[in-house]
Formats: sequence, structure tokens, C-alpha cells
Amino acid sequence: MKRVILVDDEPACLRAMSRECRKELEVVPARSAAEALRALADGADVVLADERIDGACDGMDLLELVRERAPGCHRALISAAYLATDHRVARGLESGLIERFFAKPWGDQEIVAALGELLRTGAGAARPRPLVVPAPPSRAAQGGAARDPIERR
Repeated sequence: MKRVILVDDEPACLRAMSRECRKELEVVPARSAAEALRALADGADVVLADERIDGACDGMDLLELVRERAPGCHRALISAAYLATDHRVARGLESGLIERFFAKPWGDQEIVAALGELLRTGAGAARPRPLVVPAPPSRAAQGGAARDPIERR
């Protein structure tokens, strides 16, 4: 089973992402960049990091360290604060630092499906074009009740 390190300092988001990814992947949750890097020492196929995490570095900085320490490990970013059009995120996508970008709130299956597609390329294979996975439309926009972005099931 492929191993994913999920990094988010918000416990509810980390639990929700873990619950979805556990269906297909071995999940290692981390609440900080330091925890993620310790887990990376044991190997990982992909690191999915929130852009805003507590500690010495943010999600983009963490992905830079992952690329240096484990070049074969895939890298993905999730953010509620930034869009793929944000200058820093766009540069990360263009340079290959970010291979997948997810906007919060995420759809329940989008992360698992996009990470599965990314992992099928395998380490050392030609990297696919970066994929931006937009947030699903809110229930409020569809005429229903608004949903808390971290509420799951």
C-alpha cells in the first residue's frame, strides 16, 4: 500500500483527510513540518501539506525540504487561504514543486482520486502536468445550507 504523509495543524482537517485517504493509502498524520520530516525519514510516496501550518516553515517550505530530502516523493498542497492563481502557488505549480493543488474545502473523493492518479506515475517516471483540484461548490451556492469547511459526514 502506498504511504502518504498528511500535514495539517488543524486536528479536524487532519482527521477528515485521514479518514478519506485511509480507504486507499497508508496514512501518516503530522501536525507540523517537523513531524512530517521525521515521518519522511521512514519513507513516503507522497506528502500532502496544508499551506498554513504552525512551526518554523509553511507548507511550501516543507515541500521544498521534501523535494531535497526525498526527490522521488510526490508533493501536493492544500489551502483555504490561497488559490492556484496566487503568485507563489502558481510558481510552485509551474516549477514542479507542487504536483497537485487542492482548495479547501475539498470534496470527499477528489483528494483520494487525484493522489491515486499521481501515485500511478511512480517515482522516477515523467511527472504529469500539475493538476489543480478546485473546491466543490458550497451548498449555499446550490441553494442549500452552508457547510462548515471541515465538517465531514
